[in-house]
Amino acid sequence: MAVVLAEGVGGSIENFADLMNGHAQRLGMTQSHFVNPTACPPTSRSSPRATWRSWPAPRSKSSRSTTTTGTAWHPVWQEVLRNYNSLIGRYPGADGMKTGFICASGFNLVATATRDGKRLIAVVLGAPSSAGRAIKAAQLLERGFAPTGLAG
Repeated sequence: MAVVLAEGVGGSIENFADLMNGHAQRLGMTQSHFVNPTACPPTSRSSPRATWRSWPAPRSKSSRSTTTTGTAWHPVWQEVLRNYNSLIGRYPGADGMKTGFICASGFNLVATATRDGKRLIAVVLGAPSSAGRAIKAAQLLERGFAPTGLAG
């Protein structure tokens, strides 16, 4: 679906990637580079911090355990989507951000949490399961929130 949309908007995957890169630069996402609409590795990359700051609408949805698509005036088009970030609602301060799975790297999670005014971003790549990525992200966040910082 991402390829179909990219070709419709940009005329080609390459042109769409150029549009994405131009938009990322205008947003100040200097550590981001895209080569396709899926933003999948090995050649696409983006900084979680830049993405968090530059992506307010999806960010607000990523902090919910579910979200509804479509419109209220046409319920047939509505669908409730589950958030696969199992830290939301279970880990104190968890407020986003993105889960994923691809064969090349396994289960991945960019998890964000805020406590006492301190925001942390944990990145887990290559976990063996969705539960494993959540456990590892929670461990990383706990280390960051510990009184001594990254102690342990």
